[in-house]
Amino acid sequence: MRALLALTALLGTPALAAKKPPSLDAAYRSVQASAVANFEDEEARYQFIPQSSWYICRSKDGDVGRNSVPVDRLRKNRQGDCANFTGATLEDFDLKGAALDGADLNHARLARVQLKGARLKWSDLNYADLAKADLEAVAAPGARFVGSLLDQANLYQAKLEDAVLVSASLERANLKEASLPGADLRGARLVGTIFAKADLRSAQFAGADLTGAGLAGADLRRADLSRAELAGAGFQGADLREAHLYAATLERVDLSGADLRGANLTKCEFKSGSFKDADLREAWLSGADLRRADLSSASLAGAVYDYQTRLPFSAAEAKKRGMRRR
Repeated sequence: MRALLALTALLGTPALAAKKPPSLDAAYRSVQASAVANFEDEEARYQFIPQSSWYICRSKDGDVGRNSVPVDRLRKNRQGDCANFTGATLEDFDLKGAALDGADLNHARLARVQLKGARLKWSDLNYADLAKADLEAVAAPGARFVGSLLDQANLYQAKLEDAVLVSASLERANLKEASLPGADLRGARLVGTIFAKADLRSAQFAGADLTGAGLAGADLRRADLSRAELAGAGFQGADLREAHLYAATLERVDLSGADLRGANLTKCEFKSGSFKDADLREAWLSGADLRRADLSSASLAGAVYDYQTRLPFSAAEAKKRGMRRR
């Protein structure tokens, strides 16, 4: 009962008005300590109740906890809101359109599972195996996939606003046209991942491995790509306005037609690739090494550089093209 009161107090605090939820570990431990209700008991069953930036799984009497739902029942009825499936084996299950809001799927085995159109709002899928899973058009804002395996998974048009995918592996996954504004992908393995036309505004990619990733036409405004591995990545026509590429290494990176207005490329090192027709107006280039870059067709008016910046042309040419020296 103490755990229930503690969690209720936590969820009722003003801190919930903030964008980020309370400590995942603290909330998860509190919920796990709560009684698990029998799904057949209508009065005791926990219902998913969304909050401003979090959720509560609460019964009609006000208790907080998770539902105990047999796997066979989930497969038949596809109803698992606030259910406890920790470590469950659900490989190859057909769960298209399933209701799994607030469900606990931590450490679950979900390889090749069919979850097209399913609801997974604020669900926990930390350290789960979702390799080759079909998550097309899934609604999973705020869901947590920390350390999860999503290699070759299909997340086409998935809704993952503010989702947490820290240290997750999405090698060769399909996130074309997916919606991930505010998503946290720090340290994630995104080798060969497709993000074409995806909404990645303010997404965090710091330290992520985006080797060979496809981000053509993606919206990366204000995204953080600091110290990310970007070898062979394609940003053709991408919107990178005010994005952070601090200390990023650009090798075989295609930025042709990309909009980099106001982007932060401080201490960025360009080894090879293309800036053809890229828009770098008002970009920050302090300490950047661009000696190997072909900026002949790039727009540079208002771009800021300093004495440490290494340009492929003279200071006189920089002035002629409207660049500003700090």
